[in-house]
Amino acid sequence: MFTKTKAMSSIVAISFSAVLLLSGCRKQNIVKPAPSVPTPTPTRSIDRSQLAPDPQQNSYRQYAPGLLARTVYKADQTGDLNVEIWDLLVGPGKRSEAATLPGGAVFEIRSGNGAVTIAGKRRDVKTGATLSLDDGDSFQIENTSADEPVSIRLVLIHGR
Repeated sequence: MFTKTKAMSSIVAISFSAVLLLSGCRKQNIVKPAPSVPTPTPTRSIDRSQLAPDPQQNSYRQYAPGLLARTVYKADQTGDLNVEIWDLLVGPGKRSEAATLPGGAVFEIRSGNGAVTIAGKRRDVKTGATLSLDDGDSFQIENTSADEPVSIRLVLIHGR
């Protein structure tokens, strides 16, 4: 009987150890890996030599009668394309003559109210409006304000 009791207590001790071991595994905190945070794509710093000189020195030039223009930025050439940023200006109560850009462009009206006619289609515009111009389309800008110029920022894309 003594050996039976000893064997029984060994079985109980082993069973108890197994229960503790298994319950310890279940309660153990499983460390989950931290969610991966995407690494932001580094942006190239702007080469200051590509920027136009100080606006005080970078004066507007007449691009077409009634339309003034200046280059603000020229990007590095990528393949066969050139990308430039220009500012256009039409004085209060003035209308420009028809003009054509050396490529396609996206216009953003930065200030003023007026109308832009592209390829014969007139569109009324105000500050914040955007529109696109296909390569080869002629455009005309009319300023309907008596006191404020129409200022347009455009991104010009053209081939070599």
